[in-house]
Amino acid sequence: MGVYGTCEKCGCETIDYSCINCLNDEIEDQKELLNDLGVALDDWIHMYAPEFSGEEYVVETRKRIKENGGTLAYIADLRQRIREKLNED
Repeated sequence: MGVYGTCEKCGCETIDYSCINCLNDEIEDQKELLNDLGVALDDWIHMYAPEFSGEEYVVETRKRIKENGGTLAYIADLRQRIREKLNED
């Protein structure tokens, strides 16, 4: 069996230094980031291969990119979020 201790994130008593609530929160954060990455990949297709997308998706993508400060800012924000997530440990 695991080692009893204190959860490193919330301080509750647990096994192996991670409680199920904190692990579930981490999984949800990862799912959200993966979803955002999927949207970014779809946006790339809509912008650079619009013939494979409907016009409404292209318009929606252009709006989203503009709202996020342009293509470079949009991608830089996603890259920063990935780096932060990978460096949490």
